Amino acid sequence: MKPDALSVVTMVYDDVEELTLWLRHWTKHLDQSQLWVITHGTELGVMDVLSTYSEINHHIHPRGEPYPTMEEDRWVFLSEFLGARLSQAEVVVYTDVDELLFTLPGDLTALPDRLMSAPGPVAFARGIELIHRQDFNPDPINISQPVFAQRPIYRRTSFHSKPSILRTPVKYGRGGHFVDQKGVRFAPGVYSVHFRFFDLDLLRARVARRRATTQASERHQAMRNRRWRHDDAALEAMIDEFHAWPVPSKPRLTTGPMDLRMRLTAKSKPNAEGLYRYKLLHGKKLFCLPDSFAEVL
Repeated sequence: MKPDALSVVTMVYDDVEELTLWLRHWTKHLDQSQLWVITHGTELGVMDVLSTYSEINHHIHPRGEPYPTMEEDRWVFLSEFLGARLSQAEVVVYTDVDELLFTLPGDLTALPDRLMSAPGPVAFARGIELIHRQDFNPDPINISQPVFAQRPIYRRTSFHSKPSILRTPVKYGRGGHFVDQKGVRFAPGVYSVHFRFFDLDLLRARVARRRATTQASERHQAMRNRRWRHDDAALEAMIDEFHAWPVPSKPRLTTGPMDLRMRLTAKSKPNAEGLYRYKLLHGKKLFCLPDSFAEVL
């Protein structure tokens, strides 16, 4: 029998606020010894956050000067690291530091139990993404206060319906969207919430830092959905688009992938990298979380 039932892993460079939330969330559900934080280098703010958690497993992955295939190489490392954890744990969960897995408020099944009972060798969570609408929530985020109460607006997205719950080693593609395992199996009752756009001031600052510290290949730089990462005008155009969408007055949680034609059906044959792909879609409609989420995080 493997000594550990469940391990949860993330990797972080300089996202201090997101790491603070990640640790706050997961230490509510698991012992610190079940959590693994990989720091990409030793950025001071991140190390300060980790210093307050004495039993967290911490692995430092060296970070040199940025180069065009850094992200691809990082996901090769992550695939190997998660495979190594699976030699010691029955289930390993990986999320980026700005993604958190939840169950619905009032769910009688605890999150760790849902993760342990997820189907198949690889299981997906259903993805939503918080959107900061300054016309509704003008104040900067205060991460010492309940976050969902400050940022209740979201959109559906298959970008963050990721293959994050593992029982077998996998090869991940860049971004963690695709793996070398065929088929899509959703973990019942498990939702992935993405926080990148949850505060526009933090978003603009993060984008500026990434331009200075990260390079991408020409192919990825040229992708239309990545323009906001390296073009101020494109970033502000995306923010303006968020503000142009109507916000419903009636709260509800609607995360079914079919609502957005997001039936995540992997292609029957792998691509040249050995990965089974499916459509990545962002919703162009906003929703409000129910009030029951206010105290969840």
